[in-house]
Amino acid sequence: MIIRAKFEKKADMRYIGHLDLMRTMQRAIRRANLPIAYSQGYNPQQKMNFAMALALGMESEAEYMEVEMAEEVSRTSFMKQLNEALPAGIQILHAEKIEDAPKSLMSIVAWSRYAVAFPDEGKPADAETRIEAFLAEKEIWTTRRRKKKKQMVSKQVEIRQWVDTIEWVEDSQELVMMLKTGSNGNLKPEEVLPVLYPEMTMPNIRRLEIYCDTKQGRKPLL
Repeated sequence: MIIRAKFEKKADMRYIGHLDLMRTMQRAIRRANLPIAYSQGYNPQQKMNFAMALALGMESEAEYMEVEMAEEVSRTSFMKQLNEALPAGIQILHAEKIEDAPKSLMSIVAWSRYAVAFPDEGKPADAETRIEAFLAEKEIWTTRRRKKKKQMVSKQVEIRQWVDTIEWVEDSQELVMMLKTGSNGNLKPEEVLPVLYPEMTMPNIRRLEIYCDTKQGRKPLL
């Protein structure tokens, strides 16, 4: 059986990278005595995979993983046992048995929703006006820098196509944006903010949810 789990990653845990997160989950599953399935071969590995990796230093209310179990386990037992073994800052929020699981979670990821606050700087000037101007543009180009063969390479990318919605939420004093995520286009909040509010240098970003596209429309992974 395959269990898909939604978990949060907060506080000090936002400073661990994706590989360390995987190791943390592997250790917790062993400590929880959950009957996880292992791959075959010389070096058997726990059968688990994760959705889109989170940037270092970013908090999240919606990270996802799929775990293949060697025996039937109820979702309540899975959550209880694993939460007792996980460190503070990582907590399983929801879990469901998945009948028709994809080859990998990453293959179905399509969108992510983020919240951005500026605790040290406050609300940007003309916040709503600049959002309207941004969304009214047909194309917005920016420079994306990547390391390739030990050298930094610059590439111009058009990012407007990967922005679905942006809004300023007055009650929470946050910028909330829905951005394309995955193999068919991927955009980070850190690439939108310099275009939208270049004067804001200390953003606090957290992921709110990850979505897939279905015949019934856009839906959270759980």
